[in-house]
Amino acid sequence: MASLGKTAAPACHAEHGHGTERNWSDPDGLKLVKKARERENEMKLYIETSVPNFLFAADAPEKRQVTVAFFEWLKICRDEVFISKLVEEELRPAPEPKRGRMTAALNEIPLKVLEVPAAASELADFYLSAGIVPVRFKNDALHVATAVWHRLDIVVSWNMKHLVNVRKVARINEVNGRHGFPLIRIHTPEEVMDL
Repeated sequence: MASLGKTAAPACHAEHGHGTERNWSDPDGLKLVKKARERENEMKLYIETSVPNFLFAADAPEKRQVTVAFFEWLKICRDEVFISKLVEEELRPAPEPKRGRMTAALNEIPLKVLEVPAAASELADFYLSAGIVPVRFKNDALHVATAVWHRLDIVVSWNMKHLVNVRKVARINEVNGRHGFPLIRIHTPEEVMDL
């Protein structure tokens, strides 16, 4: 797999109120670009593996459209964008041409690739032992722990069962607090564009 690491750069968010209808089928993201504005505080976003997977999800057209718009948005925003070596590992077994397309989409975004330190694995084990994420889904916990260990602000995910869940995020943050780590937020791509 080609290296996905790049220097993080360009933070704009779409300027619109909550509940405003969006046209996710705008292929060039022109409406999104026209409404983009700078924010005072840039955020550090961790893109978990489910996000690039939904770029090509024929069985979930709405999420696919949102994800395509999100990737266009990432190209114009000034938030720092990160993935980890774990994301690269999880993409590796995907069949071609999907793997190549996901890699190409990630390569179009200014992002940095993070290492997954042993301390993040230990933090993920705390999430597992607390019953927040089932043991057989340790990588889900490891994505969050990697973002927390690197002091990022938000994990971006489509994993509604194990990650994008208010109760689970509260429990994750309880564990983080007990072990001296900062709070983390976990949102869908659509929610992130509205922050």
